[in-house]
Amino acid sequence: MAEKLETVVALIGGGPACITASIQLTRAGLDNLLITDELGGKIKNANLIENLLGFPKGISGDDFIQLLKQQVRKHSVEYITQTVKYVEYKNVGTNAFRFIITTDKEQVQSKYLIVGTGSKPKKLEIEGEEEAYSKKRLFYENYNARKHVKEKNVIIIGGGDIAYDYALNIKDSASNISIIQRSSISKSIPILQTRAQKEESIKILTGVNLNKIKFDGKTLVINAKKKDRTL
Repeated sequence: MAEKLETVVALIGGGPACITASIQLTRAGLDNLLITDELGGKIKNANLIENLLGFPKGISGDDFIQLLKQQVRKHSVEYITQTVKYVEYKNVGTNAFRFIITTDKEQVQSKYLIVGTGSKPKKLEIEGEEEAYSKKRLFYENYNARKHVKEKNVIIIGGGDIAYDYALNIKDSASNISIIQRSSISKSIPILQTRAQKEESIKILTGVNLNKIKFDGKTLVINAKKKDRTL
């Protein structure tokens, strides 16, 4: 393990929240270090960000991340691209308590800690899920799936904003898209539902429960039920 790094404020997370905080701390002259798997966070998955002031026409997640990176460089924000394994709060001296952040490469010691790791995709917890994921037929983030869906039939599981945004994101590359959700009522905001419903390539199936996933080497087959009917 490399020599321990020390800073006043450590920030865990690479999305807009932590980047903004790090820029403000840097401008205020406070020593800080951003720790993240990659700059940008899950905003990279966004099809179109429309509620960000200053962008009346909206901006894609990819384009927004490029602007974030420009600001990181402009303000000389210090960051390391590493994965945090665990965090401890220890007495490292006479009543000198510090956060000890252990990553996959080294340790970072800080007086203060800001955590902005955001959300984590929820697993399905059904038979065949791990195999489908290992074979790159099942993805938990749209960003990783985009390059695999060209002219393919795609199933998106979930009924919230992210599911509908993902569907709209890949509508021009995938052949057919099915949004499958357990609830009979979509949780997505109305504007995304309306846009998805207008697309011929997007189908929305509600009240569906998934049982298992099977990959036969070429095709991914999902066993599901809608009420008492097997799909």
